[in-house]
Amino acid sequence: MIPVTVSPERIESADAASSWYDDGMRTIIELRADQVAELEQLCQHENISRAEAIRRAVDTMIQAREIAQRKAWREEGFGSWGPPDFDAREFIDELRSEWDDRERRLGLDGLQFTRLAVP
Repeated sequence: MIPVTVSPERIESADAASSWYDDGMRTIIELRADQVAELEQLCQHENISRAEAIRRAVDTMIQAREIAQRKAWREEGFGSWGPPDFDAREFIDELRSEWDDRERRLGLDGLQFTRLAVP
């Protein structure tokens, strides 16, 4: 039997690698032959492993789902802050009427205001 010595640095790096794998998940997937061929070409072009390509594909799917979910929430919540019979034109007219009332109270309702030309 040959004695083997292992440096502390190698033990630390092995522990770090095994803890990384403990946090992840390993799985076996079945792909069609055409998918394998396309995956292989993609991996060669990107200079990445098959596992990395699949991780990226999963990330892309998760991001697409999150975007679709945020869009659905935004569409579902659009306009929910106002009453169901809310009319924007009436709201703006009401705001403008407040200014008309103020001009009448101040005696400014008959005056014409001109804009100053900015040089």
